[in-house]
Order: sequence, then structure tokens, then C-alpha cells
Amino acid sequence: MLFFYLLAEAQDERTRAKSIELPISTGLSYGRNVSFRTLKDNPRYEFTDPSFTDQEFLEIRNNQEVPAVTTFITFRTDYQISKKIHFQSGLMYSTVGENMPKSKNIDPSFNKYYLSLNPKDKKRKNRFTTLEIPLLLEFKLAPNKRYNTSKSKDNLPGFTKKFTALAGLGFGKNYGFNTPYEYYSASKTNNFIVRTYAGLGYTQTIKPNINLSVRALARYTYTTQHKFEPVNANYYDYGLDVGLLYQLKKGIKINASMPITECFSCGTKSTQSMKPDWGIIYGLNYNFVFGTSMDYDTNSTRIYSQFYGDSSIYGLIGPGKINYMPYLGKHFGFHLEFCFLDKVVGVIADFIYTEKGFNVFAEHPIINDTLNLEKFRSESHFRFDYFDLPISIRIKPFSKFYMFFGANMSLKMSDKFYNSMVLYKNFPDLFNTDQKYSEPSPDFYFGNNLNIMVLNYHHGFGYIFNNRLDLQVRIQKGASLVQNEDYQTLTGMISLLYFMGKRDNL
Repeated sequence: MLFFYLLAEAQDERTRAKSIELPISTGLSYGRNVSFRTLKDNPRYEFTDPSFTDQEFLEIRNNQEVPAVTTFITFRTDYQISKKIHFQSGLMYSTVGENMPKSKNIDPSFNKYYLSLNPKDKKRKNRFTTLEIPLLLEFKLAPNKRYNTSKSKDNLPGFTKKFTALAGLGFGKNYGFNTPYEYYSASKTNNFIVRTYAGLGYTQTIKPNINLSVRALARYTYTTQHKFEPVNANYYDYGLDVGLLYQLKKGIKINASMPITECFSCGTKSTQSMKPDWGIIYGLNYNFVFGTSMDYDTNSTRIYSQFYGDSSIYGLIGPGKINYMPYLGKHFGFHLEFCFLDKVVGVIADFIYTEKGFNVFAEHPIINDTLNLEKFRSESHFRFDYFDLPISIRIKPFSKFYMFFGANMSLKMSDKFYNSMVLYKNFPDLFNTDQKYSEPSPDFYFGNNLNIMVLNYHHGFGYIFNNRLDLQVRIQKGASLVQNEDYQTLTGMISLLYFMGKRDNL
């Protein structure tokens, strides 16, 4: 019996020897937090009702409302930088807000500003829902401790546990806001958010390559959600999430003649490396725009009102012809890739500065013979600078060729708008045109604010020239550039990648 037990243990050792752990873990966590807020009077805006001041409304809300218990779910990716430091990221869905319990009697002065007054209604609450990318650093506070669940303490692996501290930032976008308050105006809000994080963590290995993660997190949310309203809200929340993380593995080669009684270090490791490759990415991109809002004459003719709105001309502009043309820009940044599963499957992360934009050429007739005016023509040139943060899955079926796909978050850094307008007259004259130039805000043209963050998805392929140089072609499709409008983008990118140092993930 002892012989067969030792034989089985040795076979298990050879099985474990066929793979090594990577510094990357992926998984899912679920948590609940207590969300509360502080209110502050905004001196720039006041209620239109003179009988009700901002301060009175603020005090009533503080008396009527209570903190809310909300949810957050995170698709996590953890990367081990060193033995003491981990980097955590992923995609987080969360909500914050406050409640007004049914048990509380509604202040009579509050009725006109609170729409959900029926006691039989569901719980009255404010909520806004966000998607964000958290960027956290995790620091180990104490040495790893091991325990063994087997009665026999010999020849079995120990399961580790550790305590950690966390800190970092989160960047995201508000994708929904529900409130019974009349004064909130979604059309005036800016949906970009920034969060700061601090907390403690506990990690427990429950099976080989499977870790239980518990995090106690406190967050502060900076958002311009209510900055144009009479009362501003600053949101805080704290809570606990629990998740399971799977540590990725990759195979190594084992000598066929390796005795089952020898340790796995006697095997011959493959040439695979646990180090990521990094380099510089640069190239050109061609940006197209499409969407239902492109057919709106109001967006193309609104720019005329900047110079001619006070006269009778602007009201006489008829339906016209609008042509959208793509823009050729450049991009450059940093590239990081890591491969596993015999270097067939891998992960790519980029940080890229990208120039995007488009051009609009419009012509509109003037419908009035008495003014002797014929038509307007305009040229509008839009330029947007973004920091793109794409995360991709790489699949390499051939030695020199690979494909990749993934999601991308674009953060707008700057925007510019150049416009020239020409008014043509009907009668022949030495000066039969009136030409003007302007550089207004793009918000003026669209009639809405530009989105600070745009979510995209992408796919593409790459060709490996040698250990230093790759060629990549990718197609990136993005959500609308403008709030409450449909101006989507399609960007074709051709890039060269130059790798620094030794390249291990070919």
C-alpha cells in the first residue's frame, strides 16, 4: 500500500511538472457597498421657485434621505509585478446613490420636488450606474503563511494566505441616471467619472491555481454629474467584495526518461518565458464617422448663426447637401504583450496617443429672391486627441502571423474645430461673396457636449518580420463622440511595433 501511495504521489508530481504558474490571474468578484453623499450649495445656480431656496432644499434632503446599499461586480485581471506588489485592473460595474425610505413622512415642502409620492410605490431612490476601469496597486503587508489540510503534513503543497493594502484610481463613465427629482437635468451633465480607492485585502489559496480574494474598499467618486444644478452631490462608498481568481499556467517539456521518483526540476523546461515583451508602437490611422445624426441639417447650419443669426438670413437657409470626409492622423505609444499556452494565446495591452477627426463640407441654398442671396457653403474640420487604452487577446496560429481582438477605452485630451463659411450672392459683383473664418467650440456645432470617454472594440492581425519588428493592422469601432447624438467612428490603423530588449514571447 505504501508503494502505491508513493507511486501516485510521484505521478502527481510529474503532472504538476508539466505546467508552471504565470504572474497573471483572472476572475470575477461580487460586492456590496454602503453609498452616501454630502451635499453642497452651488452658488452659480438657483431654483426658479423664489419661495424655496437652495439651502432649504439641501436641508430637507439631508433629513429625508439615508445611505443606500448598492452593488458592484468586477471582471478582474491581476498581474504580479514582484513578490510584494500586484497590479489589479479589469472592468467594474457599480452603482451609487441614496434612498428615501417609505417609513419616513415626506416633508410637505418636499412634495413639489419629489415625484414618487405614493406610499405603495417601490423604494424611492437616486441611482447612477457606471462602467469603469480600476487601476489598483496591491502591497503585501505580511509574509505568506501556509497551512495544510491533510492529516499527513509531509510531501504535500502548502496553501498560502496573505494580507494586503490597496490604493489606486478608477476611470469610467456614467451610463444611466435615475432620480425622482425634477431639478436634475441629464442633458446638462458630463458623464465622465474619476474614483480614488483605498482598502485592505485578504487572499487565500483554496486549490492549486485558485485563490479566494476578499477586499474591503472605500471609494470617493468625482463626477460632474450635478455641477450645473443648484445642489451638488459628492459620493462616497465603502464595502466588501469576494471573488475567485484563477492563476494562469503554461506547459513545460518533461524528459520522457524522467524517473517518477525524481523531482520535476530534473525535467527540461521549454524556452517559454514568464517575462512580458514591450516596445514602441507608431503609425497612421484613417478615421471615418457615421451615424443617424449625420443627416441633421441643424448641426450643419447651426454654425451659420454665429455670424448671421441676428439678421433675417439664418431663417432662410434651406435643406442642403452635406458630405463627410475622413481624416488621416497619426498615433504612437507603448506596447506590452505576454503569451502563454505554448505561445499560441496571449494578452496585449497598449497605451496609445491617437489623432482622430473628420471633415464636413456643406452647401445650403438661401430661399428668398428679394435678398439677392444664392447659397451658403462651409468647410468644418474637427480634430480630437485621445489616449487609447486597448486590451486584446492575441492568437498566433502560425509562426509569423497572429490575430487579436478586444476592447478599448479612449480618453479625450483635447479638441479643435476650424470652420470657414462663404455666402454667395445672386447678382454679379466684384465682391459677390462674403467669407468668414472661425474656431468655435465643437459643442457649438453639435449642440451637445463631447464625451470625455468613448468605449470601443477592435480586431486586427499582425505579421512578425523578426525579433524586433512587427506590422499590425487593426479596425476600431467606437461609440458616439457626442452626448445624446449618434456620431460613431470607424478607424483603420496601420502600425509598426519595435520591441526593446530580448523578445521572449515569439
